[in-house]
Amino acid sequence: MLTAIGSTWDDLTEFPAGWADSVAAGPFTSRLASAFEEAFGPSSLAVLKDPRICRFTPLWISILERMEIEPLFVIPVRSPLEVAASLRVREERDTATDAPRAGSTMAEAKALLLWLRHFLDAEHHTRGFARCFVSYEQLLADWRGTMAKVGRELGIEWPTSADAVARQVEKFLSREMRHHVSASEVLATRPDVVSWVKDAYRWAQNAVAGRVGDSHELDAINAALRIASLAFHPVLAQQLEQDRVLAAALAKREASLAAEVRHGEELAAELRDLRPLVANIVDSFGQASEGLEHAVRLAGEARADLAYRLNE
Repeated sequence: MLTAIGSTWDDLTEFPAGWADSVAAGPFTSRLASAFEEAFGPSSLAVLKDPRICRFTPLWISILERMEIEPLFVIPVRSPLEVAASLRVREERDTATDAPRAGSTMAEAKALLLWLRHFLDAEHHTRGFARCFVSYEQLLADWRGTMAKVGRELGIEWPTSADAVARQVEKFLSREMRHHVSASEVLATRPDVVSWVKDAYRWAQNAVAGRVGDSHELDAINAALRIASLAFHPVLAQQLEQDRVLAAALAKREASLAAEVRHGEELAAELRDLRPLVANIVDSFGQASEGLEHAVRLAGEARADLAYRLNE
């Protein structure tokens, strides 16, 4: 879907308004509805998770409404600095396994804005629906309490008790999964972090604590971000395209160099194979040379002998 609108997963601009109801969205809507039906069938309670949903929420709401399914939203909140660190490690890992890409390691400033974009979209498009804000940190520290909160705030009666699934949960959910830890106070004291991120995270933390603030505060941040995007996105897009062209040229040059190296290695291998043959030729030539010298001496001796006889 992102490709269809000329976007990428790390695009900082807003998703096109109204696209979910467009003709272009039709094929994707059908595929997603079929995938949902195939995965969950007649289940009375289903969990759908994907980071992209923050941006595709209107589309999913439309799909679920057509299927007469009530959407309930759980919005996890994690420190923007931790998210940025996690994204950096992910990009570095991808770069280590894939071909080098220009600018492949995401800058912290971009990762923070990416967090902001996803949170603003998730909060805005879930207004008016049953929703629950949960802390990523609390989920790892006390998943029982967190899930009890989700059930309580969304009116869900869990089909299985926490004790019954404890072993399953604790097999994959652990504090050790939290590879990057950053105290909330650190973000507030960072002078190089834009106030939009700080204010949105403070709003999100209050929402987790049950103190949902005025959404107009987030609307003001979104409006400012929209203006900044309008001003700077064309410049950044041009720079990104230049980076892509340079990256493609670099990849082409590296491929050519790799081909030359392989050709050189093949020539070296052929040379190694020829060395015994050359040695034999040289040896044969040496033997032939010695034979020729012997023949020349014999011919000289015969000529001298013939001359002596003729003089007699």
